[in-house]
Amino acid sequence: MNQTKLSLILKAIEDKKGEDIVSLDVEERSPFFSNVIIATISNTRQGQAIAEEISKVLDNISEPIKNIEGKKDSSWILIDAGDIIVHLFTPSERIRINLENLLEQSLGE
Repeated sequence: MNQTKLSLILKAIEDKKGEDIVSLDVEERSPFFSNVIIATISNTRQGQAIAEEISKVLDNISEPIKNIEGKKDSSWILIDAGDIIVHLFTPSERIRINLENLLEQSLGE
């Protein structure tokens, strides 16, 4: 189910025009989740649309989202989909946080 879920999330992000999508497989290094997805959004409205689309497609396969943080007017939206974590950043916030680098360092990639 995880590959199907992962594919649906990635497609939802692509369909709503998320950019610079990175999917990291962390299953061997994290006891909490198997994948981290990072994508760039052009604005908060697009981020909300992506979060809603992910929620919709996961509801369709009976895999509801556990939580969404920063949904309204936020430059960083975090979606907890259980074994998959999604981070949606505006361009400036993605540069500021530099999550890819932090994950690589902490997970030993």
